[in-house]
Amino acid sequence: SKAVYRINAIRGLVGRRRVLTGELEAHKEEHPPAFNPLALSPQKLLQEVPSQAELESLGQADCIINFAARFYSVMENGGPVYLHLERKGNLERKVTVYFHTEADTAVPGENYRESSGTVVFMPNVATATIEVPIIDNVQYQPDRCFDVLITFPTGGAKLGATARARVLIIDDDIPGILFFRDNIVRVKESAGHAVVYVVREHGSSGIVSVDYETSDGTALAGRDYTATQGKLHFDHNEVEKSILIPVTDDKTYEKDEYFHLTMSNPQGGATMREGRDKCQIIVTSDDEVRVLVEKVMEKLADKTPKWHTRVETHTWAQQFRDAMSPLGDPTEDDYEPPSHMDYLMHFLTFFWKVVFALVPPTDYAGGWLTFVVALLFIGIITAIVAELASLFGCVIGLKDSITAITFVALGTSLPDTFASKQACQAEEHADAAVGNVTGSNSVNVFLGLGLPWLIGSIYYEAKGEEYVVPAGDLAFSVVVFSICAVLAIGMFVVKRFAPGLGHGELGGPGRVPLACSLAGLWFVYVILSALKAYGHIL
Repeated sequence: SKAVYRINAIRGLVGRRRVLTGELEAHKEEHPPAFNPLALSPQKLLQEVPSQAELESLGQADCIINFAARFYSVMENGGPVYLHLERKGNLERKVTVYFHTEADTAVPGENYRESSGTVVFMPNVATATIEVPIIDNVQYQPDRCFDVLITFPTGGAKLGATARARVLIIDDDIPGILFFRDNIVRVKESAGHAVVYVVREHGSSGIVSVDYETSDGTALAGRDYTATQGKLHFDHNEVEKSILIPVTDDKTYEKDEYFHLTMSNPQGGATMREGRDKCQIIVTSDDEVRVLVEKVMEKLADKTPKWHTRVETHTWAQQFRDAMSPLGDPTEDDYEPPSHMDYLMHFLTFFWKVVFALVPPTDYAGGWLTFVVALLFIGIITAIVAELASLFGCVIGLKDSITAITFVALGTSLPDTFASKQACQAEEHADAAVGNVTGSNSVNVFLGLGLPWLIGSIYYEAKGEEYVVPAGDLAFSVVVFSICAVLAIGMFVVKRFAPGLGHGELGGPGRVPLACSLAGLWFVYVILSALKAYGHIL
């Protein structure tokens, strides 16, 4: 704040430790350092104070004239500065001394009135005063200084060591703090331009300015708005100004888009409020077009599920934007800020999200192109997972059959598990949760096994060879799986009809023992299959 500069100036006068010296050093280019009145150049240092022997040699008719102090300070709005002269020695004579001002960083006619004249000491008068008018302007300036000198003494007087005094003018003008009035500004396309207000607070002295410039968000310069940059000026006592940014009306309905306006490089002593130097402008479609589209959407609301609009995509650019930002577009009405877990998962899955953004958008070929390419990508990922699991099992000494029912099965079935969890939370009945798992496994078994076998049979039949796949431990594994499946279904039946268990398949009383029992069946299946594979069960 301005108080820091004042404290530094006062402490400089009394030789005390400055405040915020590190921060002031960082802002030297923007705010020149306050004048240190102790840093006089060697050319301005006068002769030493006369010794006692020299004073005695002056005789009874001589005297010495000095300033009472070497340094003076005055507030810019404090009126004239008064400098005191002292005469020591013989006071019986009338003596005179000439004075005049000398510019340093202060400018005559702008910061002070250039003054000169003769000071008369009548007999037996030991003190006199010099008055220099100070000019109070409204423009912020760093603290400035000038000198007052005494010369040409008469009447036998001589000048002492303090024949020059320095005056420090402390600026009292506060230029203020600049910031955007609103962090978010909404504008309709039909408005033609967006109006963004910049406010000036905590001071309005002098002329200040600040640079501004637009930058793209989802709205693009040249298509949705006109790129704008320039310098915003505030005259003395002006506290609010506006910036106009042209907006393009393309007469079509679009979802809300946004771009940014940023302020930088404040001048004239003004500063910017932290966190309020950037504004987001959201461009919305016209009400007439929006109302028409909303009516059409209402007609289709009963036929189109809500999630349909969330999964459809129109361009590859949209898919890459969605892949690179967690939880979608911040301009959507129901947008929720991402949680810490959302950011973590976004970081862990970022590579795969970008890879699958290469799948064609759903608008192409009625979605069939998306379906086919997505299946191709999933097949490639599944092959990679199976190969990595096989290599991992080989490294730790597991047989392929055990690797398949553990690591590969976990990798391919965990997404179904989470999908079933979502179904449990969203659906009224348990059918969706159970059917999701059984349906997924049906695809894995019937299509995952049947399709390769069909292709293999056709291939070997064309070659005139027999197509034979050894069963191995398949019979034992299927029997154990069937027994575990029957037991799982039995648990659901018992939970439905047994009193005290809530008469439902999922949740309610006994849900923890049921969940542990189902997980235990999986461990039983894996353990028995492993024992069979390694010959511990004949």
